[in-house]
Amino acid sequence: RGRGLVKRGRGLVKRGRGLVKRGRGLVKRGRGLVKRRPVKVNMLLPDVLWDLRNDESSP
Repeated sequence: RGRGLVKRGRGLVKRGRGLVKRGRGLVKRGRGLVKRRPVKVNMLLPDVLWDLRNDESSP
């Protein structure tokens, strides 16, 4: 656990290094590092959901 911001039932839960680092440079994922270009927060939300899914599958 500890992958930045994760959207939960009530609001956002801060953990690790927040969304600040997300969307620019390297983003740590369950399967290694993924390179991504600067993206708007709207496009970032899907990533957050992915993180939530990963958390559920492997707490």
